Amino acid sequence: MKKIIFEELFINEKGLEDKRVVVRAFNSNDPIQQSENILFVEKEENIILPDEYFREAWTLDKKTKKLGVNKEKAVIIKANKLLIEMGLHEKKKKLEIDAKQAKALKNSQKENDISKEIEGIEAFSENVKKDLDALNDFEAIKNYKPEGLE
Repeated sequence: MKKIIFEELFINEKGLEDKRVVVRAFNSNDPIQQSENILFVEKEENIILPDEYFREAWTLDKKTKKLGVNKEKAVIIKANKLLIEMGLHEKKKKLEIDAKQAKALKNSQKENDISKEIEGIEAFSENVKKDLDALNDFEAIKNYKPEGLE
């Protein structure tokens, strides 16, 4: 079956316009085939897909017509997955709600304590991103575990 590969624009979780690579079956009635962003592939086995773990970081090089992975996006994906795995993503969301409640109650001590916890999570996240950014291949990024999570 003939496949097509193209980039599409979408709105990400932060409400910003972003791109993602799409691979799908060719349909001769599809107006998307007129775009210059399309790479047609005769057989599925001719498509070498990057690691599915970094699916949202796939890129399409329009000159070489090759699929790749955007390292910056891959680092963010892995860091976010680690925060979720460690329960820090949910904890931060809960702390942000608690901070709003403390502010509404004019409890500045509790608000400061919560702010410090949130800052700690954000600092941890930034340190993880720096560690991941220093790695040279996607397999190392995928398998990275911060100290204490071994």
